[in-house]
Amino acid sequence: TLQIGTVHHLGDNIARTIDIKYEAPDGEQHYAHQTCYGISDRSIAATISIHGDDKGLILPPEIAPVQVVIIPIIFKKGAKEVLAACKDVQERLKKMGIRAEIDASDLRPGAKYYKWEMKGVPLRLEIGPRDLQNNVAVAVRRDTGEKEQIPLPEIEAGVSSRFKAIHQNLYQKAKTELESRIFECEGLEEVKEKIQEGVATIPWCGNKECGLVMEEQIGAGILGIPLEQKKDRKEKCPVCGGETETRVYVARTY
Repeated sequence: TLQIGTVHHLGDNIARTIDIKYEAPDGEQHYAHQTCYGISDRSIAATISIHGDDKGLILPPEIAPVQVVIIPIIFKKGAKEVLAACKDVQERLKKMGIRAEIDASDLRPGAKYYKWEMKGVPLRLEIGPRDLQNNVAVAVRRDTGEKEQIPLPEIEAGVSSRFKAIHQNLYQKAKTELESRIFECEGLEEVKEKIQEGVATIPWCGNKECGLVMEEQIGAGILGIPLEQKKDRKEKCPVCGGETETRVYVARTY
């Protein structure tokens, strides 16, 4: 597991250094206590490692710097018309707030595909002379490689619906992968084995001393309590034997 979201109680150390005080209801002056919290850059590393593949990045549409790349398929004949159509599609998408770019560089189409796949752009639109004749763009999803035609008059709706499908697919794949690496354990020795593969859950009575013993014997930390607990199931704390309905997550952190 990665430690990503953090909250730290800083105490009154900084307040004492720069003399930050507040007045309590009784009129007494006290040094202020402070906290700092946020999401670290590890969230970027997590996104890359969870969604990426051998071709490079796969970015969810919400966070992709470029959400759509438009590739003109240019031949000598009809080049101006193709570029004009690409520009029109880009402007229409930008009006929707979509971050769209046109790659009109001199690279071959295959090299352009490779370049933007490596960057993780969620959706690629290809427009060539034949596509213009049929009044369509070819849409290629980065997550699945699936190719489909979108009628040019419906480009806004077509892109939006594919963004939703990409998001849902990436979310479901990540959720399935995560759930496959969470193991229900009963004893501390089983936890020691399973945390080599992922995250373990184990019964805990809620007693702080039992939690500290568990962490010491396992060699990993208690990270939190699952939101969903099986309240109809009574289990035994592996340290004191006390009855409990609560399980906790145990895993190594990096």
